[in-house]
Amino acid sequence: VTALGALADGIITPHTTVCCPGYYDFGEHTFRDWRPSGHGCVQLRQVLTQSCDVYFYHVGQLLGIDRIAHYAQAFGLGQSTGFAGGFEKSGLVPSSQWKRRVRGQPWYAGETLSVAIGQGYTMTTPLQVANMIATLANGGTLNKPSIVLRREMLHTPTPMDMAPTILHQLRVPPQYVAAVQQGLWSVVNDPRGTGKLARHEQIAIAGKTGT
Repeated sequence: VTALGALADGIITPHTTVCCPGYYDFGEHTFRDWRPSGHGCVQLRQVLTQSCDVYFYHVGQLLGIDRIAHYAQAFGLGQSTGFAGGFEKSGLVPSSQWKRRVRGQPWYAGETLSVAIGQGYTMTTPLQVANMIATLANGGTLNKPSIVLRREMLHTPTPMDMAPTILHQLRVPPQYVAAVQQGLWSVVNDPRGTGKLARHEQIAIAGKTGT
């Protein structure tokens, strides 16, 4: 979400380089990368492949909490998918307005760094995360999840396709969606990918990084 929002808003390109020494100093606090030695100087595809936290700390700070929230909501986070009616939790996409309304406090810039890697106040359900990844995989269409995608009638030899209910269409240039897709493909298929153990010789599998 952070990467796609930054691409769409012109903050980065797929070739923007950030050097990761294993930590990111902001104010009086040091934010650590999961790899203590760092990832070196990396661009978007490498960042997604290897799950570089420092890159997202940097980019998230430039993007800002409210724009992160905007793109997260466009992916269906922080709201019910409509799949299970009143039994479904909505999760939480934090924003400056949310914090002032709920906690009576301003948003602090350092809090954005945690949200930029999906942590902090952020809360999601497994179904929301699955739907977010499905939206990215299909090119940017957020559909209402359903169990039955196709039905076959007893006297009809041809299966009847079930048209999905479209909830939202991402307004992001397709080349940026493709750039993030390629990065997540590399998570599994690149030898340095954090999900390389999921690689399959016959099936093309992509993966989600830790961020």
